Amino acid sequence: MVKLAHIVCLLVVRATVFLILAICLVPSSKGEDASSGKGKEHRIYKPRIPYPTLPDGTMPEGSGIFVCHIDTKTGIVKSVSVLKSTGSALLDKTGMEAFMHARFSPGTDPEVKVPIAWSRRH
Repeated sequence: MVKLAHIVCLLVVRATVFLILAICLVPSSKGEDASSGKGKEHRIYKPRIPYPTLPDGTMPEGSGIFVCHIDTKTGIVKSVSVLKSTGSALLDKTGMEAFMHARFSPGTDPEVKVPIAWSRRH
């Protein structure tokens, strides 16, 4: 029963993260980046973002904002920085590692803000 609850929790977290990214990264009708309110971004690959566990098995919660620094010619993420920490070093590290694998269309703005939240709530 606990294992089933854990699986359901992970699915809810993944769905929440996907929805946050979809809402924040879809360009607005004015052609602006909805996450920063200006500029242009076109995400062509969203990496799977895991929900990490601490050594004692607990799953930390937190939300933050990451900035993908992008090579505008290739759309490859050169680096990721934390604009607002999740409050957990493990979640910050997980987010930074995952967003390094994101890909954007050439011509995307050099910096794209990406909010994310990890929560065990259903």
